[in-house]
Amino acid sequence: MLWRDTGLPFVGPSPNTTHEDMALLYAGTCLFEGTNLSLGRGTTHPFEVLGAPFLDGHRLAEAVNRRDLPGLRARPTYFVPEIDPWRGELCAGIQLHVRDPRRLEPVRAAVELLALCSTLYPDTFAITPAHGKPSAFQRLAGTDRLERWLRDEGLGAADRYVDPQTTTWKGFREQARAAYLY
Repeated sequence: MLWRDTGLPFVGPSPNTTHEDMALLYAGTCLFEGTNLSLGRGTTHPFEVLGAPFLDGHRLAEAVNRRDLPGLRARPTYFVPEIDPWRGELCAGIQLHVRDPRRLEPVRAAVELLALCSTLYPDTFAITPAHGKPSAFQRLAGTDRLERWLRDEGLGAADRYVDPQTTTWKGFREQARAAYLY
């Protein structure tokens, strides 16, 4: 069930949760908090935009849209975040648009976006290094393997990261079905 199916007004649980589409994307785009890209905190579209001064938003949007990610489209944009990284600097990047929330796979899409950024900007895009163990990226990903898979396998990292979790989740859902109240 999507929030809009409830008929209730959406009330963001945090100042950075501005509307339902952002909440859907957050499950994946939060991984970018462990990188040197801004997620547009302090703008009207946090977690829907991502960028940095070194990105070419048109190039990235074209690459994302060529991937034909389920339920998702990207368009080039510019924004100035109010929170680091790139606080107060003009960032070029993309805005993600949820076209079909029922088909959207936010985590898979985000891992593919990470792989695209790594491929298109190998000299400037970076996962924030660890200042202790585990790094912020590793904590967000729940593993230290995703970073290695992105480096070694590029777009194949999405399959390695998402598919086992999806299988585990589906198994849990089947086991839990007997306990559902509604």
